[in-house]
Amino acid sequence: REAPPPRYKYDKESEKVAERMAGLDDTKKMLIEFFDDKIKVAFLTIGSVAMQGASFEQILNFAVGYTTGEYDSLLLAWKEKVRHNLVRPTTWIQEQMGEQDLKTWAGPGEGTKMLKGKNFEAYVRIMPHSEYVSGSGCICQAIYEFTDAWLNDNLGILYSIPLQLPEFTAGCSKTEPNITPATDITIDLPNMQALRDACGESRLDGGMHFESSVEASYRLCEGVGVKAAEFAKDLW
Repeated sequence: REAPPPRYKYDKESEKVAERMAGLDDTKKMLIEFFDDKIKVAFLTIGSVAMQGASFEQILNFAVGYTTGEYDSLLLAWKEKVRHNLVRPTTWIQEQMGEQDLKTWAGPGEGTKMLKGKNFEAYVRIMPHSEYVSGSGCICQAIYEFTDAWLNDNLGILYSIPLQLPEFTAGCSKTEPNITPATDITIDLPNMQALRDACGESRLDGGMHFESSVEASYRLCEGVGVKAAEFAKDLW
């Protein structure tokens, strides 16, 4: 299973990245930070399943299948990262567009301003590995498919479940502490597919990926979560 080459036009893609980051609001910033921490995503998902009436033993089975899907999807993503070995937006913008003026997020507490490409930074730290494909996109695709399949197999829930993210209290941001969000924020997601979509969008909004990386990760890891649910069912 392979992801096709993205055939980026890097300057154009980088301008899209800067434009996205120019539009960051408090909700988008909190989603970037939340989905950057996969432990928080796991606790959110497991807690939401527990609220549907799953027993202790079922929750343990869910956790085993969940981590199986996570690991398998990440293996696929990593294989493609090594094979393609493409640069992140930060590298391209700083090194190839260093003297170009960009309107974008200017750093913690600085809002949106004009700055030189050489001063561009993503909203959260960039991991030191290839940009394509998105590992987070692969993981969240697997989580989405696994959870819906597991709920159907074990609890008879056919149409996914809603999720409520933990409340983001005023000033709780790690990137912009004591500034963001300006007021308390609650975020509700209607189903697991919406969680996957919010996860992928957060990687684009934060400046960590170009657009094709996220879409390609969904396609690459499609079906991994279903296989993980089958594995968990066999254990039961």
